[in-house]
Amino acid sequence: MKIIYHCFGGTHSSIVAAALHLGWLPREHLPSAAEIQAIPYFDQRRRGEEGEIKFLGRDSYGHEIYAVGKRGMGTLLENFLYDLAEALKLPRGELLLLDTTPLVNCWMALGGFLSRRLGLTFLGRPLVTWGVKRAYPSLVSLVETLSPLRVSSFPVELSPREKPSRLLIFTSSRTLALALAAATLYLRVSAGSPLEYLDEYPRENTFWKKKPGQLLFVGEDPYGLKVYATAIGPYFNLLHQIVEGFLSLWGLDKDSVRLIKVDRYASPLTHLGSLLHLPWVFHWGLRRSYSHFSKLISEVKLDAGSKISDNGSEK
Repeated sequence: MKIIYHCFGGTHSSIVAAALHLGWLPREHLPSAAEIQAIPYFDQRRRGEEGEIKFLGRDSYGHEIYAVGKRGMGTLLENFLYDLAEALKLPRGELLLLDTTPLVNCWMALGGFLSRRLGLTFLGRPLVTWGVKRAYPSLVSLVETLSPLRVSSFPVELSPREKPSRLLIFTSSRTLALALAAATLYLRVSAGSPLEYLDEYPRENTFWKKKPGQLLFVGEDPYGLKVYATAIGPYFNLLHQIVEGFLSLWGLDKDSVRLIKVDRYASPLTHLGSLLHLPWVFHWGLRRSYSHFSKLISEVKLDAGSKISDNGSEK
């Protein structure tokens, strides 16, 4: 099993929880400041490195323990990675994501800001360490909730899993509707008129209700790529970094998943209609965005076809 602890920066609460899990820190009493600061990666990540999934070690049951930062994603990260694992046909029950963000106190947040964001390590590190000590009992409790899982999860031989799917994921920083519009157009065999395109676009309101980060399956293209749509907020670059690291954990090629950002191809009316949940404004905006979306889709189709032809094992 791969267990990934995650927090805002991936360098404080998630690192301490991972260290507790691995037995590097005591559970019966508070560790010293020196013990906390000696943990690998503690208060070490620079801005831009949050999305790197760091391997900390293996626990006594053989589980791989990781830590990663997600900034302000909240539940979006878990929604996305669990759906991504399912879409890739990864083994069920072999992934566990644990959020340590709710355990972060104001001292840890302030210390982390001073140390990592402003570079004032001499001020921030002692402060965040003190904050860790205040949150320590809660971190211990979180890790100890895994005890029943660990006792019952002795390594077993997994049955061979299916060949992982290759995914094309259209993303929007605002709403799922915009990503779904681009994915719907992509799945057309050939570009038609704006009217024909809109006739194919779902008019139900169910797609508005997907949670941020959850993947909506749209269809399969002629190259065998599974096409999805999702809303990911302003975290495209960070999520792209996390996805690359996530794929490497499972020995998958980075081309197994391609993220497409669609926001800049949409007209202001499309954005307005999607944000306010006004279908008639949204569809009117799609008509005005059609030529821009068509250009994007043509580029994506060309790139998808070239990647398939470059790899003779994937048809």
